[in-house]
This record gives sequence, C-alpha cells and structure tokens, in this order.
Amino acid sequence: MIIGAIRDVGEIVSQRSAGSSSMLEDLVGKPSKTKNAKIFAVVFKQREGELPRYEGIEVMDFKESELRRYLYKRGSSRGTDTLPTSVITAPMRTLNIKFFPWFEKTIKDINHFKEEANLTGEELDQLQSIAKTVLATKNQIIEDLMSKHAETNPDKKANHLLTLMLRFQEPNGHYKDLFLGDISMFRKIMLSSGLKSYWFKHDTESRGRGICFGCNQEKEVLGFTGTFPFYTMDKKNFAPDLQVSDAWRLFPMCVDCILLLENGKKFLDEYLKFTYYGYQYYLIPEFLLPATDDLIEELFTIFEGWKDESRRKIILQSKHLDKVRNLTNDENEMLEVLGEEENVIALTFLFFTQPQKSQMIPEMVIPQVLPTRIKELYEAKNHVEKREFHDFLNYLPMSSSRDDDKSPLEFTFQVLSQIFRPKDDAKTKEFLKVTQYIFKKIPLSMDHVFSRTMSYVRRRMYDMEGNFSWSGLLKATLKSFQALHYLSRVGALSVPPMTPSHVNLDAMVWIDMSLKEEILQFFEQNSQFFDNDVKKACFLVGVLTGRLLQVQYADKKSMPFWNKLNNLQVDEKRLKSLLPKVINKLQEYDHRKSRRVQDLEALAGQYLIAAGENWKLSGDMISYYFTLGLSLYKKFFPKKDAAENGEDE
Repeated sequence: MIIGAIRDVGEIVSQRSAGSSSMLEDLVGKPSKTKNAKIFAVVFKQREGELPRYEGIEVMDFKESELRRYLYKRGSSRGTDTLPTSVITAPMRTLNIKFFPWFEKTIKDINHFKEEANLTGEELDQLQSIAKTVLATKNQIIEDLMSKHAETNPDKKANHLLTLMLRFQEPNGHYKDLFLGDISMFRKIMLSSGLKSYWFKHDTESRGRGICFGCNQEKEVLGFTGTFPFYTMDKKNFAPDLQVSDAWRLFPMCVDCILLLENGKKFLDEYLKFTYYGYQYYLIPEFLLPATDDLIEELFTIFEGWKDESRRKIILQSKHLDKVRNLTNDENEMLEVLGEEENVIALTFLFFTQPQKSQMIPEMVIPQVLPTRIKELYEAKNHVEKREFHDFLNYLPMSSSRDDDKSPLEFTFQVLSQIFRPKDDAKTKEFLKVTQYIFKKIPLSMDHVFSRTMSYVRRRMYDMEGNFSWSGLLKATLKSFQALHYLSRVGALSVPPMTPSHVNLDAMVWIDMSLKEEILQFFEQNSQFFDNDVKKACFLVGVLTGRLLQVQYADKKSMPFWNKLNNLQVDEKRLKSLLPKVINKLQEYDHRKSRRVQDLEALAGQYLIAAGENWKLSGDMISYYFTLGLSLYKKFFPKKDAAENGEDE
C-alpha cells in the first residue's frame, strides 16, 4: 500500500536522523527552494524584567540545520502560518497577510493559547507583550524590511523566510539571540497547533476509534491528515453523505503515523520527486524483505546524494556505470542506477498533477516495479540505440527537423509521449497507460499502436509553416520505428506469429544479387514487424515510391507524385494501384534501366500477388509500412548521386 510505504520511508528518515526525531521536528516544515535563501529576522531586544524593544531587521543565511529553530510550518495561503515564520512572497504582502495578523489574532484570543497550548501565566504575559510591541512598531518594521530587502536584493528563485528573533539578556548580562524554536512557549504553540490541525477544521472536530491506515492497529485516528491533498472536506459535494465530523472514517490515521507520513513526504519532495512530460511523479521505495542497516544506508545514500554532481559520480562508480543515461526528460532521473539493485526492493511510481499547491490529483499508480525490470528497460534502450538507424540520417540534411531531441536517435520516452498524445502538448492518460504497460510488461494492441504511430508521422512531416519536410518525415519514421522496436523488445507490444511466405526469393531471376541479400537481411533483422507478405509488399512499394520522388526532385526540384499519396493515407486498393503508376513514372524518367529498380519492381509485384485479396491489415498499418519503405528507400539505393544523375547502379 502506498501510504504504508511512504510512512515506512518517514520512519527510516526519523531513525537515521540521530536515532529518532521528536514530534516537534516532525511537524516543522521546510521551504521548497532553500538554495541561496536568506533569513530576514525582525529583532527585539529584551532585558530582564523589561518589555521587548524593537532593534531592526537583520539578514543572515538560511541554514537547514537550524530548521528546528525557525519553526516554519505553512498555514493557509490566505491566512497566517502556524507561527510568525513565513516565506516572503513580497515583503509588504507577507507582513500584512502573515506576520502582523498572527500577532493581532494572538492579542484578540490570548486565552486560546492557555487552553490549547497549556501556556503558563508568565508565558501568556510575555507573548502578549511581544505581540503588542510588534504591532506598536508596525510602521517602522515595514519601512525597515522594505529597505533591507531592497538593499540585500536576495535571489528571486529562493524561498526567503521572515521570522521573529528575541535578543534576550541573560543573568550574566550577555545577550543571546533566540529564534522561535529556542523559546518554550512557541514550541508549545507549534506542537498544539500542528497536532490540532489533524483533527480540528472548519470549527468541527473529527477523530474516533478505528483501524489506522498506516500501522493497521486499532487506536484513536484523526480525520484531517492532509499530507497528500487527494481529497478535500472544504466542499460539501465532495462526499455528500459524509459529515465533516466523520472524515476520520474516510482516511483514518493515528497521530504517530501522520507524523511519519509527513516525514516521508518531506523526503519524497526533496529527493524522490521527478518531472515526466507534463506530469510529476514520486518514486516510492518499498522493501520486500526485512532490510539490513547496510542496505538501507546504501539506498538512502543514493537518494540523498544523487542531485549533487560530485556525490553522483561516486555513486555511478560504485555501480560500475560511466555516465547517466536517461529514459525520461528529468535530468535528475535515477532509474538506471536503481536498476543495479537486487530484487529486495520494489519501486512504486505515483504520477500526479498539481494545478495548485494545495491540490494534488493522482493520475496513475504503477506499483512494485522490480530493479531487474528497470534494468531490462535500459538494456532495451541500449539495444535500439545501437541498431543501424543512425546510418539513414546521413541521407538527408538535418536543418529542417522539427524534432525536439538534441540527439535524434537517442531513445527516450519523449517519442512515446509524442506518439500517444493526439497533440504534442496535450495531457492524456493514454500516455501514462502506455508507461504502465512498459513497466509491467503488458502487450499493447498492435493495431492501436500503429494507428497512433502513423498519426505521429503525419504530424511531424510538416515544418512549422505547414510545408512538407522530407527530413522531418525521415526522422519521424526512424524514431517511430525505433520506438516500435523498443516496445517489442520490452514485451509491451503484441507481436503476431510469423506466417510462411509464398515468395521464393531463390527462384527469382536477380539482376543485382547484392540487393537480394540486403532485402533478406532487412526483413530478418526486423522479422517481428515483417511477419507476412502483405507488410513486405507495402514496404517495397514504398521503397520504389521514395525512389521516384527523389528522381522527380532531382529533375524538377519538386515532387508532383506526392499529390497522389493522399497525405500518406494508403489502404489496400490505393497501394495496389500505386505500383503500376510508379513503374510508369520511373520509365518516363528513364530510370527503369536501373538494375535495382527492375529487381524491386519484380519483387514488389511478387509480394503483392502472394498477399492476395482482402488484407487483414488496418489502413494505418498499411500506410505505416508504405511510409517506412518511402523513408528508407536509399538503404537499397546506396550510391549518393545515383538518383540525382540518373546513373545506372
């Protein structure tokens, strides 16, 4: 179960940080972007027995080791945070929405802290005096913060914190700087407010006796966990028959598991959250057997060190990998290195979208993928990248490509995201479904895959101005053919059994014997896709058509025969009618004297006869095999200048 696995991650994190963390530390939050972050401290000086006095704004570097002292915990986006420590969105806005209102509410409802946080009378007096002093110096604080913020000019990409600091005089006369976490009353408030938020909301209490989702034990469970905002109790129509007070029945969690879950999510957010073509995903590790301390340390060292370049090099060396190779678009992807682990762990992929920070929409879960499966996916990547596809790219210029990849035939899931989306920028669960089938080794329907693949080729064969691009067509065809090989290699494509051919190549009279060997080799190397005579016929007619188009372009700088190809929508009837038209056109250009043209015409005719009538092939599949031949025609016409100069080959 995902919740249990994340809870277990949180428990490991707690155990690894000085044995076990306190409940308070589990409640403390961390801003998401802390690199180059600053602390803007509103400083008040207080002598023993006197009221605090405003000193000014001081700026210092954010230190992750000091999180417990800052006591940051995010509250409502439209209201205050748990304590007067807040991320600075804009200085004025943060002061007026987060900082000052916290002290205003404190004065207005001071007895609330006595009841909820169990503050002593002395602590209540001190809290009230601080609040009054803050509000009394409100204008000066605004002026100083605006000035200091402008003067400091902090990194705009970082989350800077605004907080309160007390410079308190000790009995020996020296002053000590105290952040909120150094002061007992603020720790009590954090603890009480943090825990209360899990069972009290909308002026309603929700807790009861039940079985905890996390530890599976019967105990007091709370109703407003909120760690993963998959659902909301803010809207009446979310669960019409469920009272808000009964929310604990929907997602029961005990306080211990809630805090471990929060801990686990913090770890996932920092180290195991990745992007995936318009989505995000958590990579959630789960131990299938009792884990040794050494194994836990090894894995969590990888997780924590992967985003650091120097530590990543050490990790790669330990796994005997020379570089990072990615299957996805996230530069921090760590799948290959995890594929080197033993099958004592499993990886669960939780894909989600996040329209806003307070909302998280789960889109797909791929549970318990074993490291050996990850390794198979990378071995398949290596295989398809080493095939002969790259040789074909030498045939045409690259400049008019629409392809987004820097290396056209480095295989990543980028091409799959483009194939399995009706539009390149559209979010659709079909692509995630394909991802699931790949990871879980479930075959996709060949008809459906070819339908999507042919649609992709048709989109990519035009440039940004809508003009036909021969190099765009070539690369789209090559990348899609590479993707088909990948799907087949990883067991995610339903490949039909081989049907015996009715064409005997040995019985034919060949003018060019080398062509026979090339044809045989090509069909054998791609045998899973050329399992019958129909597909071979479609491909060979495409090869001859590609030859004709290039002959026309060499002669006229245009390709008038392209208009007869119906935007590459070719069915059985159209394909059968194409062969005689292509032969006649080649004869007009005096290219039938080519030995290879004559052999290919004869061979294509033989395969068409053997294919018979009423093909059991979809229009998109016929179109794709024809387009594949059209794109790869130069594989069978290797001399560079033969087509352009009309030379005999």
